[in-house]
Amino acid sequence: MWFIDRIDFFNFNAWLGDETGAKVKLDLPTDIWLEAHQDWFVVKLRSAWSVNGQVHAPDTVLGISLSAFLDGDRNFNAVFEPRPRRALQGFFWGAGRLVLPILDELRPLSKSGRRRRRLDTRSLRGSPGSARSTSGVSMPTRAKAMATCLPTSRIRLTPSSLSLIEGFASPTLLKQAPRTFTADGLVVTQHEAISIDGERIPYVQTGPSTETGDAPVYMSAYGGFGLAVRPYYNSALGKPGSNAAAHDPGNIRGGGEFGTRWHDAGRLAGKRLSHDDFAAVAADLVRRGVTRPDRIAAEGGSNGGILISNMLTRYPERFGALFCTIPLIDMRRYTKAPGWRELDRGVWRSRQAGGMGLAAKLIPPITQRSRNRNIRRS
Repeated sequence: MWFIDRIDFFNFNAWLGDETGAKVKLDLPTDIWLEAHQDWFVVKLRSAWSVNGQVHAPDTVLGISLSAFLDGDRNFNAVFEPRPRRALQGFFWGAGRLVLPILDELRPLSKSGRRRRRLDTRSLRGSPGSARSTSGVSMPTRAKAMATCLPTSRIRLTPSSLSLIEGFASPTLLKQAPRTFTADGLVVTQHEAISIDGERIPYVQTGPSTETGDAPVYMSAYGGFGLAVRPYYNSALGKPGSNAAAHDPGNIRGGGEFGTRWHDAGRLAGKRLSHDDFAAVAADLVRRGVTRPDRIAAEGGSNGGILISNMLTRYPERFGALFCTIPLIDMRRYTKAPGWRELDRGVWRSRQAGGMGLAAKLIPPITQRSRNRNIRRS
């Protein structure tokens, strides 16, 4: 039985135990993602880790036999190694395999690992492999489907679909959502804007194949919590005969499109850069002759609401309309709310109770520990 003792937003301790409680604390970094299946477990690093004479970079995924680890073995198998613009988007066990969804320059890939003496991986066939689409893989719901997984594909000009992959074979389409507009005359193109500090900010544009310089443009983004914003079929933006150049959510810093580096660059003191990225995309649409500023409408909610409020106060000349929803924009006082001390929004962090924030003062340590502990079986 696994016990997860959460320390804060990014950190936890992993224990093994039984029905009576946690018994053995695992010698692992606290800022990791962890998934276990039978006698195997894998971890994704958030910071560099030196183990067994090797230094593994952030975002590396390492796997090892649990029984071997408990016997003192630290010879981890590197299942995934990142590159500057190639990052893992999560991982999970399904149908007896480890599935690794990956974004490589925004192009989605999926790899699967098999349990032998070591975990070896190979690409799943039929991954969309284009920035205009995204795919995910979910576990089969029936135990007898031991060699299957169910990928979903979401493409900007094609309705969402559900397919079946058996083993490493090509996917078989099972079901697809209905079309709500015709895509005739529309194209999907990928571009890059240059942000204020020189960073390349990718964005994908959906719209007519020819530029008019006057197209109405819809923009949105999120840029927080390490979440990658990926494409989807948006019927509201596909009105037949529309002259719109519908810009799907921007891939600004603070998200997880390119891993921990990209996320951290848009957090805390770097939050301002995340907003600069979005403004740079708006300027690039004008520079490329797609539209003009008063024809750009931008929308964002929650963390994206903070983004839009900053466009209003810092870059109002680049937009014709701004729609800000459910924003948490009181940066001087948000830390007074329990549970927010390690989140992404700005540089204001609580110093109360040695950095533990208001929650630590209201909830005794033992109670807080028991509330944060989740139990799951392998």
